[in-house]
Amino acid sequence: MKFIEKDLEDVIYSQLQTEEGREALLARDFPVKDFFYLERQLQIGRYGTADLVTLSRAIYFPKIRAHEEGVPFIITVYELKLNEVGINTLIQTARYAKGIKVYLTKRGLLHLFRFRIILIGRRVDIQDWVYLFDILELYEFVEVYEYEYQIDGLFFRPVSLHMYQLDNAGI
Repeated sequence: MKFIEKDLEDVIYSQLQTEEGREALLARDFPVKDFFYLERQLQIGRYGTADLVTLSRAIYFPKIRAHEEGVPFIITVYELKLNEVGINTLIQTARYAKGIKVYLTKRGLLHLFRFRIILIGRRVDIQDWVYLFDILELYEFVEVYEYEYQIDGLFFRPVSLHMYQLDNAGI
């Protein structure tokens, strides 16, 4: 049986439905924190359709510092790719986050939220886009993971793009 992108989403979404499933995902390094709202295939108008979106209390994300700034909620937008995560994945997911921001702004609610973007794929395409992380200081808000599908399920590994440098850069 061939494993397709919908299968990846199905497995993760079904695990997120129960406390035991969330604990199992956490044990395999899936980037999920306590959330009180989960949406799959969220239609965001003409901005597109996000694979998964969660809503959590900001207190669970000290790295983002939203809670200490009085921002109570974190919206996490997940983009799942069967194979490679790259610049197009980042741009696609940023478009979804922008659509949600527009929606919240029109309702006068944007001040209550901060955003996280989680990109997950079998591989990370390391090209020039990783330099955006340093220049734009995206480390607090964007996380990248690789997954491996084994006989006993999915396993995740965070990919650190912080301070990425070329080997033998010639400088």
